[in-house]
Amino acid sequence: MATGSRPHDLGIPGVGHHTLFLKSLEDALKIRHRPLNALERAAWEQRPLSILVVGGGPTGVEVSGALAEFLRFVLTRDFREVKGAEVHLLEAGPRLLTAFQPDLSTYALKALKGLGVRVDLGAQVTRVEKEGVVLKNGTLIPKDLIIWAVGVKGNPLPGLPTDISGRVPTDPFLRLEGQTEVYVVGDANGLGLPMVGPVAIQEGTSAAQNLLRALKGEAPLPFHHRDRGQLAVIGRGKAVAELGRLAFAGFPAWLLWALVHVRELIGFRNRLLVLMNWAYTYFFREPGVRVSWGCETSERSNQAQPHRPSG
Repeated sequence: MATGSRPHDLGIPGVGHHTLFLKSLEDALKIRHRPLNALERAAWEQRPLSILVVGGGPTGVEVSGALAEFLRFVLTRDFREVKGAEVHLLEAGPRLLTAFQPDLSTYALKALKGLGVRVDLGAQVTRVEKEGVVLKNGTLIPKDLIIWAVGVKGNPLPGLPTDISGRVPTDPFLRLEGQTEVYVVGDANGLGLPMVGPVAIQEGTSAAQNLLRALKGEAPLPFHHRDRGQLAVIGRGKAVAELGRLAFAGFPAWLLWALVHVRELIGFRNRLLVLMNWAYTYFFREPGVRVSWGCETSERSNQAQPHRPSG
């Protein structure tokens, strides 16, 4: 069973109706196009634009940095009528990137502020409304667009026992408790490991090896996770990296991030095309094709239907 995960609203009212998630390909397309629609409205009304990102983990930091760079170079060329734009990042904890070392969190904070991102720490969201978000102290922060980057939870099959994160308890062999012929891998597995791609890949490999061993009549082997470190990109030439006890930031971390992600792509042609596109974007600061489509209609239809989790 490898059913993946879905966005986690933390039980906060209004999240599913008034925010954008970043989990599926459909979500990514919305985040790509909705800022363009918001910019068009702001240009028509000749007013500032404000985009809010909730969550100071890797996803929130990366989205905030990407949006800040996009707005910085798009406004001056394509939307001169907009009276300024702001990316506002909210984090409920005392620092960004809590899974990284404190020095890297400090670097990420300075790098985001250098890009013009407004960062508020200790800002706990209690409710999301159409006009903006409401903090624990009762403050309403109005925004044109809200992106929810807090986290994810497991997406198991109905009827299975789950923990508070929506993950299914398993034994050390990744097998469903009481059902030794069923393996649970990826974000749905309940061993408490991080819900990221490298962990899922290792679990899938381990499950496949144990299935082959079962066909040969051999005993299964317990799963051992190998921590290969973690990376988070902030902007052009800015990233943080943590590989065991080794921690570094800046351009070397950004270059490592780029090489790792290109390496994980399938096929030499895909790797080459992505590398060429990234190189072009890096040197010429061209954000690529900017196409706007009917997101307002899509938004109304999505509010009438629950968010579909990705597999």
